[in-house]
Amino acid sequence: MKIILIVIMTLVSICSRAQDSGDSKLLHKYHLTVSRGYSVYEVFYDSRSGIQPSVISFGPWQLGVGVNVSNRLSMETGLLYSKQHSESIAQGTGLNGMPIAERLKSNSQAIGMPIKFRYAIRRNAKSRFQADVIGSISFVRQQADSEFTRTEGVDVLDYYYKQGESSDFYVTAGLSGRYLLWKHLEIVGELSFNHILKDLPSEVHTNVIGNPTGLTENHKIGLRYNFNFKLPKR
Repeated sequence: MKIILIVIMTLVSICSRAQDSGDSKLLHKYHLTVSRGYSVYEVFYDSRSGIQPSVISFGPWQLGVGVNVSNRLSMETGLLYSKQHSESIAQGTGLNGMPIAERLKSNSQAIGMPIKFRYAIRRNAKSRFQADVIGSISFVRQQADSEFTRTEGVDVLDYYYKQGESSDFYVTAGLSGRYLLWKHLEIVGELSFNHILKDLPSEVHTNVIGNPTGLTENHKIGLRYNFNFKLPKR
């Protein structure tokens, strides 16, 4: 967590002083990115809901738009959406010979919005390949419900319905590479890690995602189209 915060603070410092001394004129002001991959976040619901912490995965397709502040610095955003449904049924026979059935249904729906900063580690106008440091702040909101029914014959032996929601901010840091395919088109790859902005014991993270760091992964590859746009003057 400390490493990610240091990276973000460093990036913000760079952004505040971003200058393209010696760089050529900004070629393209905007860019549009279409990528394939996944972004994973830890999710913690209101303790009163009774729903256990889990993870949410956005993907496989993601769309982003951005503005190039300079030849080295850009800002990007996009809208993430995920909807999941699962249902399981177990059937058997009780000691009295009556059929027993258990049914569990779960639904979840989430939206996310990252604000990402991308800074070229070393800008070289003659090179087709560029490496970037990336950092972002993301907001993720999720709603989930779970319904369980246990029956014996036509009798309901056990039933519960739980519903919860979560709204949290996350910090992200990582690296990205871009390769120029054409004067406007780049192939872009990214590997980064998220951490929820909550102070939680390492044991909690281990129970939810299997590691004590609380880091979850983003990985994606896609195409970025750079362009300029001006509104016609009246």
